[in-house]
Amino acid sequence: MQKRGDLAGQTFAGYELGEAIGHGGMASVYIAHQQSIGRTVAIKVMPSHLTIDPTFIKRFEQEVKVIAALQHPRVLPVYDYGEIDGRPYIVMAYIDGGPLTDRIEAGPMDLDEVERLIGQIAEGLDHAHKRGIIHRDLKPANVLLDSGGNAYLSDFGIAKLGEAGPNLTGSGVIGTPAYMAPEMASAGDVSPLVDIYALGVALYEMLTGKFPFEGDTAVAIMMAHVNAPVPDVGDLRPELPEAVGDVVAMAMAKRPEDRYDSAGELAADLRRALRGDPVEAPSRASMPQDFSTVSVPREEILPDEKAPSRVDTPPRQQPQPNNQREQRRGCMRPPVLIGGGVLAAVLLCGAIALATGIVELPGQEAVPSVSIGDGTSALEIRNQMSVPLCGVFLVGADEDEGIWGENRIAGTQIPAGGTFRVEGIRSGTYNVRADDCSDNLVNAIFNTAIDDSSDRWTLNDASVQIDNVSSQAICEVFISPSASPSRGDNRLGSSELETGSQLTIPLAEGRWDFLAITCEGVRTSSTGAEVDGDVVWTISDQ
Repeated sequence: MQKRGDLAGQTFAGYELGEAIGHGGMASVYIAHQQSIGRTVAIKVMPSHLTIDPTFIKRFEQEVKVIAALQHPRVLPVYDYGEIDGRPYIVMAYIDGGPLTDRIEAGPMDLDEVERLIGQIAEGLDHAHKRGIIHRDLKPANVLLDSGGNAYLSDFGIAKLGEAGPNLTGSGVIGTPAYMAPEMASAGDVSPLVDIYALGVALYEMLTGKFPFEGDTAVAIMMAHVNAPVPDVGDLRPELPEAVGDVVAMAMAKRPEDRYDSAGELAADLRRALRGDPVEAPSRASMPQDFSTVSVPREEILPDEKAPSRVDTPPRQQPQPNNQREQRRGCMRPPVLIGGGVLAAVLLCGAIALATGIVELPGQEAVPSVSIGDGTSALEIRNQMSVPLCGVFLVGADEDEGIWGENRIAGTQIPAGGTFRVEGIRSGTYNVRADDCSDNLVNAIFNTAIDDSSDRWTLNDASVQIDNVSSQAICEVFISPSASPSRGDNRLGSSELETGSQLTIPLAEGRWDFLAITCEGVRTSSTGAEVDGDVVWTISDQ
């Protein structure tokens, strides 16, 4: 029986679609026959509801043109794109060897094969980086192998268009938690060094058959990338030369400036390490300043069009020479204990990595804060939830609440159990929102007065478990406080729910509205649900 929404057997824009060979969060990939020239291709088809946003098609076309210009033997060719019956599609070369993931699942890989594939992946990455393009979601699933075992990089930004959904102008945390660099735990600008980090994770996985960091939730995995030391590959493969562990550790350095500057440098060091030669410190080659990414950084806008000042981060430092690498690898320390609590910061060789950047340890510890303007008011946010917060949004009460994404305050990553102060607020009435590190709304308050004092907002733990027992897959889930006039900006960062699956979302206590939209566009909602602990929302066919 053919699954609903399956396009197999249909003729689609001049392409005769065969079986589905892959399903992602917001797209399906089919093997297809191009009727005009008799060529076998792969087609990625996105759902029609993405085009509800009038900016989507324009962004879609811009991104596909950028990716199609990446002509390189190690980058999957893009042949065509378009839209038919409201569904955007991309036509790509068909590679018959499957993803690198399949090879890794067979067990730790042969060292010669690891060296060859890392070298090929590095060639494709360097080609993209030199042209100002960052992948942002590099992982073995996005590395395809042909019948000869040669690598091709796929999904440069294309997957993000689907994952971003209708809110393309936001800059949610986009990527796969198992491969995300620490700096991606909070929204903001990224550099090509996030791809270097992901390549280091993939290298660890190819050598060991395991992830370097694992956890029960996406947030737990992301926090491990931020806080936990890089495990030594030699613990799982003792026969490896010690320098191989140095290569992985440098590729996965917590601070971007401590990583390799290019994928080619990583591959060259790996080659030397596998041959038992000493590895060399990378040169700090300059990279382009403007990089094409799918998501646009949020700009912080406060009432009266007064833009807040950003907290500056120190300039990139020159790397330490090779004989200090082991010292750098040993710089990790446990979290700093303050008054019986834990300051969720990473102690890196005498500096604390806060969300606002690397700052020197002050003489006396204080509640982390950020100044956003020249006002005299402040908002103290106490996160009593069991998950960290990676986004706080402040909107004037007389503004449109549907523009949360343009009002994100930089530097407001708040650990579980932590406190953070937003200072420099001008007196007024505001709407405030907090998101977890997967860009899921966890709480919002409306029409709250912030005057010439220190107001306090405390978020307490609760959660909702969403059970999809219906016969249809869910492609979008929205959660909003019942007081909110709009759900438009409250789409969960990752909300695909296959039939019979469930998703647990942390929430603060309160009254919430829920909306689910199936991949066929059928809507199911529940309004005014009281969340005062752990509750369950069941989506059924009734």
